[in-house]
Amino acid sequence: MPLGDSLVDGFVTSGGWRTQLWHRLVQNDGEPVVFVGSQHGGPPDLGDQREEGHPGWRLDALQRQAASWVGAAQPDVVLLMAGTNDINEGATAQQAAARLGELLRTVLAARPGVTVLVSTLVPMHNGHDATWAAFNAAVPGVVAASRATGANVSVVDLSAVVGPDHYVDGLHPDQVGYNALGDAWYAAVKPVVRRLLASASASAAASAVPGPRMSASTVAVSACCTDTAPALVADGLPGTRWTSGYPQEPGMWLQADLRAPTPVSGIDFDTGPSAGDQPRGYAVRVSLDGTTWRTVATGGDDGPHTTVAFPPAIARYVRVELTVAVSDHWWSVAGLKIK
Repeated sequence: MPLGDSLVDGFVTSGGWRTQLWHRLVQNDGEPVVFVGSQHGGPPDLGDQREEGHPGWRLDALQRQAASWVGAAQPDVVLLMAGTNDINEGATAQQAAARLGELLRTVLAARPGVTVLVSTLVPMHNGHDATWAAFNAAVPGVVAASRATGANVSVVDLSAVVGPDHYVDGLHPDQVGYNALGDAWYAAVKPVVRRLLASASASAAASAVPGPRMSASTVAVSACCTDTAPALVADGLPGTRWTSGYPQEPGMWLQADLRAPTPVSGIDFDTGPSAGDQPRGYAVRVSLDGTTWRTVATGGDDGPHTTVAFPPAIARYVRVELTVAVSDHWWSVAGLKIK
């Protein structure tokens, strides 16, 4: 959950630093991360526009609504960036720091166990240098007080990330400045994401069943589109097959529900007698919940029989999704095996 003021929302530059963060963390790295929040905003290339950025809001205003927002969204991680409006409206550094502490306590109470990354403020080029510096100096102490209670809270220092030539109005960065902020947030949140995913995988592994055994009775197969039943790929009969019903296009998918978290490390699929109906480009994705997906392998035209190995993972769902259009062939799968 990106939480804060106009610097989170992206005032002047739509999406702000969230766009760069999403591109690096989700689009480029393929991390199974979704943004959450009651607000939506950003440019078309920001693939997940949910956020909790409120232009003009002070820390105390955010605190009054935070329990509702966090309680509804139940984020695993909160990226908190706020305080500029407090200082801009005349609050002392001590007042703003006290408000930050109240906001932080509200967030932690609304979502026990949440990880919160609290940023210092980017420079304010409007005559508040002393208060800005004093507030930034106070942020580590506010965070330390929360950490002393056992909370997962850390400081992200953004005080020197945006250069003086990359502002549009003294308070809000331009695109270059926001990109720099996105890079800084990426560096801070990436290790947190890896830690949380490792923890989730370990928990899932503790309850995982042994490796998958593909059959119509043990695996539920579904697809984006059906000319014949998807379950035919797991019936063990070489003469049956699933077909898409129309030419291959990006986003077309076939997936197996293994019914429980299961160790997986590869997938085989073949077209059977349907010559030419193999994918020309595909991605293999895995998921524990059927909502948040992680790409574990990609490929091109492997011929009628495709064998893919990927790093061992714990997953309930394994999906093959096409990435290339083929105008003169449907997609057909006669057999599917998850390893």
